[in-house]
Amino acid sequence: MSSQRDFWLAQYSDLPDPLELPLDFNRPLIKNTDGAKITDELSVGITNELHALATAEGVSMFMLLLSVYHILLNKLSNQEDIVIGTPAVGRLHADLDDVMGMFVNTLPIRNQSVNESTFQSFLQQVKTNTVSCFDNQEYQYEDIVESLGVSRDTSRNPLFDVMFSYENFDDLNLELPGVTLNNYFSEHKISKFDLTLVAAESDGRLNIAFEYSTALFQKEKIAQVITYFKRILAAIVADKEILLKNIDILDESEKAQLIHAYNDTVVSYPADSNTVSLFEIQADLTPDKTALLFGTEELSYRLLDQRSNQLAHYLSAKGVVAGQLVPIFMHRSIEMVIAILAILKLRAAYVPIDIKAPQDRIAYILSDTEAKVLITQSSLQLLLEDINVTSLVYVDKEIDQWSTCIADRFEMKPVAGDLVYMIYTSGSTGLPKGVLIEDGGMLNHLYAKINDLKLNGHSIIAQTAPYTFDISVWQILCALLVGGKTVIYTDELILSPATLLQQMETDGVTIWECVPSYLTSVLSPDIQLPALKELTTVMVTGEAVSKNLIEKWFNTYPDKQVVNAYGPTEASDDICHYIMHETPAHNTIAVGKPVQNTRIYIVDSAGNLCPPGVKGELCISGIGVGRGYWKDAVKTAKSFVDNPFEPAYGFRMYRTGDHARWLPDGNIEYLGRIDEQVKLRGLRIELGEITAQMNAYEGIRESAVVMKERNGNKYIVGYYIADQPIIVEDLKYFLGSKLPDYMIPSYFIPIAAFPLTVNGKLNKKALPDPEITEENYVPPSGDIEEKLVDIWATILHLDRQVISVSKNFFDLGGNSIGIISLHYKVNSVFGTSISVADMFGLTTITAIRDFLLKGAGQTTEETRSAVKQAITSAAKNLKSLSSLRKVN
Repeated sequence: MSSQRDFWLAQYSDLPDPLELPLDFNRPLIKNTDGAKITDELSVGITNELHALATAEGVSMFMLLLSVYHILLNKLSNQEDIVIGTPAVGRLHADLDDVMGMFVNTLPIRNQSVNESTFQSFLQQVKTNTVSCFDNQEYQYEDIVESLGVSRDTSRNPLFDVMFSYENFDDLNLELPGVTLNNYFSEHKISKFDLTLVAAESDGRLNIAFEYSTALFQKEKIAQVITYFKRILAAIVADKEILLKNIDILDESEKAQLIHAYNDTVVSYPADSNTVSLFEIQADLTPDKTALLFGTEELSYRLLDQRSNQLAHYLSAKGVVAGQLVPIFMHRSIEMVIAILAILKLRAAYVPIDIKAPQDRIAYILSDTEAKVLITQSSLQLLLEDINVTSLVYVDKEIDQWSTCIADRFEMKPVAGDLVYMIYTSGSTGLPKGVLIEDGGMLNHLYAKINDLKLNGHSIIAQTAPYTFDISVWQILCALLVGGKTVIYTDELILSPATLLQQMETDGVTIWECVPSYLTSVLSPDIQLPALKELTTVMVTGEAVSKNLIEKWFNTYPDKQVVNAYGPTEASDDICHYIMHETPAHNTIAVGKPVQNTRIYIVDSAGNLCPPGVKGELCISGIGVGRGYWKDAVKTAKSFVDNPFEPAYGFRMYRTGDHARWLPDGNIEYLGRIDEQVKLRGLRIELGEITAQMNAYEGIRESAVVMKERNGNKYIVGYYIADQPIIVEDLKYFLGSKLPDYMIPSYFIPIAAFPLTVNGKLNKKALPDPEITEENYVPPSGDIEEKLVDIWATILHLDRQVISVSKNFFDLGGNSIGIISLHYKVNSVFGTSISVADMFGLTTITAIRDFLLKGAGQTTEETRSAVKQAITSAAKNLKSLSSLRKVN
């Protein structure tokens, strides 16, 4: 028996991921046995063909159907490593044939399919493995589970959730003297597993029955599963050497729905024109209307057109030509917009560079772009002392020169295939990679926003995104194509949500875009919100938005729609919009349907279309798909491929690396990055599921869950932002009622705000470790420090006993939004007017105390230096509070 134990331990030396079938309902915490069954009958012809195939390959019908069942589950889950349970009679000796009793054991048969394998070779693999498993069937299933130390999950069966049984015994009626017993068929209402296939042969026909859990599936889904199963059977009897990846479970009508019906996005827009020409037409229509507003500075359409023409002529004289990459290194300002338009008018492409980027990164971008001209401002001159470019153009300092250039428009206009901008995103090699976008894609995206948001001459758009992020493009240009107004806000203003919203109210902003984390801070109880009478739409983008946050928004602003947007830089920004006028009933917020003139396909690992509900990789085709990656032909060829579904469409397909699935109504649910799943003790865990449950806990506004590792041990940590102190034991009890034990975080850490990367995404590496010790603890001394400790404890949701007056605010889990809250509370308690900028340099209680005692006007040189250093370091995170590049 020890050899059999060793066999099964070797089979499961690494535990497989649980099978993720396309469920119709959320999996209940406690598995129930409510079920139903659908039966079907195969024709005599297909039954005979299956027998002939089994005979030719030297396998049993059990092995043949087990192989087909595995392929079916693979197509439904996009998983290759699958465990299927099957009963073994257990009567291995003839002496047991007439003995009454239960000898049946369950064998967890594990097989791995490979897309490039033929069915024939996979069938032989299943045969070999099945024989081995049955040779070791005496080792009981319960012992296997116990030996493996599998973590029990009350919502699942250990090791497998699907079953297969082939009943090849005769169906005999039992006759007793004077009594004849016949089978009695009743409605089947039990299912011990998610899905069970039972096959049996009668009168030359193969009968199949799919028993399913009604807590997980609807009847219609299982009926479709049976159809898929029969299509696989037809495929393998027609060609036993067919590659597994070429076995298609969708028919032509189903493919047409996914390719055409779900992608019925053709919308007319000025495709034969270009962004520059359309702006110039609008400038002629409304020359005296305000185009840009920046603080108290305004610029009309006429002046914006003229100044961008003049700067374009100046740049032309400096050697800028069509197709050239022109870096810009500027503050958010009206001058920034003039520079962008001037570059576009030359049919060149602008390359925005973050003014707070490290010198090495700036130098790398300038070298990588082979920049000959760099456009900047004199206030940034010191940052460019060591930069080597042929020509530096200081837009402000050289205004006397370029403003005397002629204001005539250029005859040659951009065309759809012209490069218009290149934005650098994070690269897997450690160096940033440049994404190339053309005018046609940019223009279609601008009109997708114009049409879906119903933009017009009355629209006033808040421009809050750094120009190094793709969402800045539409924020800057959309209003300029319809006669509206673009209002540019400073970083300093964005740092103060209350002040920003008040200014937006004053400016009459109608459209505002931000990331969910920033919206969370806006809806904080600490902020007195204005009516925002003119606002019609808030757009959230870049990270998953919770139902709780949407509900809070509508509770505050019931008449202002929310648009959830999704899209990568490589496809000219957003490719999906999900418009909400009220809080959705479902817990997961969809990212919506494809925007105009965009095709979306969700494919499996073999590149085949996934049926609705099945998770796969999201791929994009259409005019919005960019040219590729700058100087990286290999990566471009891998990610930007020919469209295999609509070759005549004329556009390549971009593979996003994101998981998604089609919902029944044609909307798309985003499921995260392909590489973001984690394993703990052999169990795969979707951290988003834990996050969703934490978000559902009363008092928690937002949460994030990550896997951490210490001394080789992995553990889950849950971080949360709460409106009130959270009792961890109560939270654990709540999660225990929603999730299996192994998914309950080992640690819970309350924080004021989530740390963000420079592109506004959750910076998991910056999340604090759970150990908050009292080492080097310095207690508060005096009334000021006592009050500050109380404030910190409230904001950070920490026990005041672990808050040392010398401890750094950020080391205790504080972040940008927490600094904003700290700024509000300190000023409120002490009657001061410390600015947010100053507060970023006051990261310890003693520093704040000293600042208060000296007075805001007597900042020490040391504090000034700290402020400057802190602002420089934090600005990369802070600027993304109002914008966010989409999922990389």
